[in-house]
Amino acid sequence: HSSRNMSPPNHHPFLGVPWICGVSLILLALPPSCTSTCLNLQPKSYFHKDVGSTRRGLGGRRRIPQGLSKIPTGPQNRRGQVVRANDDDVRERLESELKDPKNFLEYFLPRPLRKWLFAAGVTSTGLGSVISFSQALSEHKPFDTAGVNAIGLLTFSALLYYDTISGQKRVESRKKVRDRQIQMGDREVYVDQDGATVTRLKDVDLEWILKRLERWGQQDQMPFLGPKKGEIVKSLVLEHKPEKIVEVGSLAGYSTLKMAEALLKLDQIQGTSAREPRIITIEKDWLWFLVTSRFVYQAADGTPEMRGMVRVWQGDAISKFSEFPEKSIDFLFLDAVPSEYLSYLKSAEPKLKPGAVVVADNAGIFAEGGLRDYLDYVRTSPKFSSEYIESTLEWRDDVPDGIEVTRYHP
Repeated sequence: HSSRNMSPPNHHPFLGVPWICGVSLILLALPPSCTSTCLNLQPKSYFHKDVGSTRRGLGGRRRIPQGLSKIPTGPQNRRGQVVRANDDDVRERLESELKDPKNFLEYFLPRPLRKWLFAAGVTSTGLGSVISFSQALSEHKPFDTAGVNAIGLLTFSALLYYDTISGQKRVESRKKVRDRQIQMGDREVYVDQDGATVTRLKDVDLEWILKRLERWGQQDQMPFLGPKKGEIVKSLVLEHKPEKIVEVGSLAGYSTLKMAEALLKLDQIQGTSAREPRIITIEKDWLWFLVTSRFVYQAADGTPEMRGMVRVWQGDAISKFSEFPEKSIDFLFLDAVPSEYLSYLKSAEPKLKPGAVVVADNAGIFAEGGLRDYLDYVRTSPKFSSEYIESTLEWRDDVPDGIEVTRYHP
């Protein structure tokens, strides 16, 4: 027999491609838990699910837009690894798309597995191309097999390149998100006990909810009290040290939480920790009643000292005042429909303690409108002494506004 007849038959068509396709089909048939276990990947160990409205619009245990990943909230993840800002290997796993795959393929083939498959495809089709080309040249056979392997090589190379570039873009995108979260105060940077620089999202507490409400209010021009007037009301609470605060008109609860913040500071100064309700906020609208209840709950859940401090009532304040004992209210905050302030005040008068403080919002922009009768009453009645504190309209430094601070002297 000639050496030509002794040579093995050409069984290298598409060398590597059938192997790659077979492995891919096997892996696609496996459930994602098996794939993760085989690769020692545990996506849920690194991430917590973020849902806008649960942590929300603003709510849930964490409030950032859906789909944004978070580095674990402590210096170590659940596998005991310290997450350092300069640890590229850990950060790459944290930045992978295991948390929120975009399509069916990404669900079954997470990025580390895809990169391994694409690299194996490049190697296999590359070797197949070399072998098939050399055989075609030496044996003077058609280049069909070599051409198919070359196409496979180009395809796998392109897929590997695209996946690598998209992964880098994802890492850069999430870095921008983290930097933005740090800038907005949602994420903090600190040095752990080992001297490693670590970032983590802040817990959802009173401070966090207030910042979110301020951001929401400024973005959508919501008629909240606003930071400037909020600090004025907070200083009034600190000055008068009320035992019982009643608010009429909570909207989303921003002013409620500012007054709760003041009471917490008073407790810290005085060394007290009262658990009974000290703020009663009354909201007529069911929707805003639910919104306020939610944010108050979340703030108290993350701030244990605040638990039990605030109660949210739904209904008309005029009828609700009948549920208060005589002379039990020493701080009344009016922030509802301006034309109804006077009715609220007259209904609340029998419940006010001597020396009680009544605060009315928007006493500047509505002075000649819906608040005219109210301002005439508190400024002329011998039972009251009143003063106007200038400020600006919420989110608008160019629009003058203020609050009317009235003291009750029966």
